[in-house]
This record gives sequence, structure tokens and C-alpha cells, in this order.
Amino acid sequence: MNEQIEEVLDAFDFDYVKKIMMFLDWKWGAGADAYIPSYNELRRTAKQLLEDTYLQGRCVTGGLEAEDSDGILRLVFIVTQSEAGGE
Repeated sequence: MNEQIEEVLDAFDFDYVKKIMMFLDWKWGAGADAYIPSYNELRRTAKQLLEDTYLQGRCVTGGLEAEDSDGILRLVFIVTQSEAGGE
């Protein structure tokens, strides 16, 4: 699984995510402690999410979403999303 995680991380455009966060002034944390995460922090957080999917299937934080669906790992950065119903 570690090899698969590294493959996902290497293919993911963390620089682009950081640019979006800077443009939108999207910060992690709250109040005076809020900040835009560095490239390395984004990557570390994404790696932890991907590792956590092994037990939880899907993990989300700070716009990053990691999912393990039948052994296929997926990492996305979500700016907006909408869903309705389940039928």
C-alpha cells in the first residue's frame, strides 16, 4: 500500500492546490492562528489521509479528500461539491 500511496502523492499537484488556497485565501486553523499550509504540510496531510483510508475507507480535512474504493486510492482537493438524495 505504501508504494500506491507514494504513486498517488507523486502524481498529485500540490503546487496547484497551494495556488488555489492562496487565491481564495483558504486557510487552515482559526483566528490569528489561521495559515495557508506549505507544500510539505499539504503532502504530509495527504499522506496521513491516504494511510487512514486503509481503516476508514474515506477521510477528509482542509479540502483534501482521500478514498480507498476496492483497492483504488484517490486523492482530490475539493473547492465545491453538492449532492442530493440517495435513490
